[in-house]
Amino acid sequence: MNTKFYSLAKRGGGQIVFCVTLIFSTLFLSCNKDVSETSIFKNETPEQRIERRISDLKLSGKTLIVEQSSLEEINKLMREAGFPEYTEKDVRTTIQNRTIYDCSVWVLLGDYNGNGILSAADLVGAKSYQCANVGCDGTINLGTGSYPTAVYDFAYLSYLETGYDWHLFNNDDILAGQRRILGLIACN
Repeated sequence: MNTKFYSLAKRGGGQIVFCVTLIFSTLFLSCNKDVSETSIFKNETPEQRIERRISDLKLSGKTLIVEQSSLEEINKLMREAGFPEYTEKDVRTTIQNRTIYDCSVWVLLGDYNGNGILSAADLVGAKSYQCANVGCDGTINLGTGSYPTAVYDFAYLSYLETGYDWHLFNNDDILAGQRRILGLIACN
């Protein structure tokens, strides 16, 4: 072992420096996926991001599913996780303001845990991230830092429902996810 190292050093330190630089560059790039996501986020309109994510989905060949739940099922899971429940009044209000978007887009952007299913577990995962980072009623402005891709995607749920707030990750996104899972937001 000493002979090999000595041999490399004798030929020139350039090979060692090259190898070390290559290793650190590879590690740096693999650890900084969210940084590239930030630059993509800042250079895309909401429509461009949705189109890009749909293209990514088509290339992956994944099947996406919305796991329908009742109000009681969602509220039970939210209660167990210590989060606010969804009221019948919220349900009635939402029915009056339905937005139609492709179902696969809802799953693609709302699938927080990455299992290919939009379910109450995704709502809990997103809410847990929110609570841990800015408090349970806080808002993350996604243009001001680097966050996991799932957070950027999930922030689009309120946009799919209302056409605004795509750059903010907050309770609006979680409520939009709840309404989609309940079937209160129609999709194609």
